[in-house]
Amino acid sequence: MPASSTRVWEALTAEIDRWWDATHSHGGKASAFSLDAKAGGCFCEMLDDGGSIEHMRVVQARPGVSLVMQGGLGPLQFMGVAGSMSFTLSGEGETTELRYRYEVGGFSVQGLDVIAPAVDTVQLGQLRGLQVYLAGIS
Repeated sequence: MPASSTRVWEALTAEIDRWWDATHSHGGKASAFSLDAKAGGCFCEMLDDGGSIEHMRVVQARPGVSLVMQGGLGPLQFMGVAGSMSFTLSGEGETTELRYRYEVGGFSVQGLDVIAPAVDTVQLGQLRGLQVYLAGIS
């Protein structure tokens, strides 16, 4: 990523509403997303009708170092699965290596191997959005 680990952390957590692809939301607005980057914090989406969605729950937050969340995104929320998403940051100066992993296990009638490619594509798109956002403001 084209920024310091501190800056990447800030964008990843406090500015998720500026780079998350609204196409992958329930309400169609990236501005409705928030991420409370502390253990027990929520990666949530607020809906215009007053409703809300918890997409994931933070289980580890180490500013500038790592973020781990648990939960299912998109259609995974409606399946008998458990997911763990991790981001690990390392680097010096104005370049940060961001390692990302999203592991999902459990049961799905259609089979997780069927949905995995679509989930991977969406997640790669989100990471590209973060990268483009950081490149544009750094």
